[in-house]
Amino acid sequence: LSKEYRGKVVRTKANSRSLMEKVAEEKIFASRDGKTQFQPAFDALLSLVKILELVAREKMTLSELVATLPRFYRERREVPCPWEEKGRIMRALFEENKDRPIEAVDGLKVFHDHGWALVLPDAEEPVFQIYSEGTSPEQAEELARLYMERINELQMK
Repeated sequence: LSKEYRGKVVRTKANSRSLMEKVAEEKIFASRDGKTQFQPAFDALLSLVKILELVAREKMTLSELVATLPRFYRERREVPCPWEEKGRIMRALFEENKDRPIEAVDGLKVFHDHGWALVLPDAEEPVFQIYSEGTSPEQAEELARLYMERINELQMK
């Protein structure tokens, strides 16, 4: 999607502070004086204005614009894991996926043929968060289940 619209994907950690720091660095949604003031994820009015701007510019209805977006399906799981096991399990998952395309900005994001899975050690709770995305609901579910089961298996070792 970003290539189609000549956009640039900027990776950040999965927290508000990292996102806003990167927004300031990259001058995303900056005002004329260069200071970042709004972030659409937290500013409903700005989000609405940007959507209306897109509808007007493209001369399409909102439903027509939504129909042009590719379909992706997401799943989310939470796997309990003792604090002292998280590091060992993350190292094992990195090792097991060393031959796959990965991102390690925040946790471990592993790319598969029909989607991806992100294994994120929760910073506040003794759990792993698993997020997955696929081109079908079944693929998203399969990826989430794969990593959930693998984390549980690794805890038994």
